[in-house]
Amino acid sequence: MDEGFGATLKDVDGNVFLDFFAGIGVLNVGHSNPYVLEAVHEQTAKLVHSIDFPTEARLDLIKKLDDIAPGDLSGYNRVVFGWPSGSDAIEGFIKLAKYVTGGDGLIAFRGGYHGSTSGAMSLTSKVAFKDDYTPLLADTVHLR
Repeated sequence: MDEGFGATLKDVDGNVFLDFFAGIGVLNVGHSNPYVLEAVHEQTAKLVHSIDFPTEARLDLIKKLDDIAPGDLSGYNRVVFGWPSGSDAIEGFIKLAKYVTGGDGLIAFRGGYHGSTSGAMSLTSKVAFKDDYTPLLADTVHLR
């Protein structure tokens, strides 16, 4: 592939394809979305990376997420971690779930892919992704 716009991709030979993959699900606004590009340009002109240090944009996001949190969760969201990868996020959520519940079992859904770290692979139900790396985390149950 050479470039993309919206829901289309163009290869190096000029062939255009519909992108049903959506960049592994992270491009639900499409390739080269002008609104996203404008926001990225504005932010990167100010600050490119700050790991988990507070920034105005991060604090605004935390507030917006807290405002739409379901049920009794609103009012308890004070920290948002910007994980470097999806696998890291899953690892963090596994630790958070164990800390909050005091339990050691995990529940995941069949058909889901969660990443390539040991904890994330434990939640992935497809054996082909993880068979060579077992044993992984014990007490993981997969639901349909």
